[in-house]
Amino acid sequence: MALVLTARAPAHDSPEALVNRYSALMAAHGVTPLLLAKRAEEYAVLGELDKAAADWEQLLQLQPRSLNALTELSKVRLESGRLTEAMSSVNQALALPAHPEEQAPLYLIRAHIHRARGDLTNALADCERFFVHPVPDVDAFILRSQLQLRLQQWEAALVGLREGWERTGSAVLETHWIEALVDAGRPAEALAQIERRLPETRWQSSWLLRRARARLR
Repeated sequence: MALVLTARAPAHDSPEALVNRYSALMAAHGVTPLLLAKRAEEYAVLGELDKAAADWEQLLQLQPRSLNALTELSKVRLESGRLTEAMSSVNQALALPAHPEEQAPLYLIRAHIHRARGDLTNALADCERFFVHPVPDVDAFILRSQLQLRLQQWEAALVGLREGWERTGSAVLETHWIEALVDAGRPAEALAQIERRLPETRWQSSWLLRRARARLR
């Protein structure tokens, strides 16, 4: 009897139900990389990170050069605070031959690992490597600016946030840029942007707080 597994399980199935489904399929038909990957994803949704990591690790025993498995394992290890192991798996992934677009997300993961270790310089270097990726990523723009601000690279942070806002149209990046103007000691420029945004925003209270903070500088 052939094993049939659709790319996506029915939308009404809970993560718990999907874990049981994939476990039952493995018990009946044997362990496969696809089933392990599906179950690992659901374990991660449930916050059962050790079980998710175990499934990714078992998958890698079957497919040692799986870029996806190494990437996802690195994420799970990072989220669970297993930084040394996360660094090991992300470096394994980066050692595989891959297109720069496939490697870019790995640099972002490694940037988060460096940051968690307090190594802001290497975190920023890896964050910059991510930006060979052609698709703008709001979270990456924010991470890079946070690192630059921590390292007192004010102008670079402001330029990067404005670039991110202009490229993505993200209101989140616009807000980070305006707040960074205040942090960088340029409250007059921040106030100009805040006054521009106040009449058109529904979230008056948050913008009024930003205006008060800028005026205090």
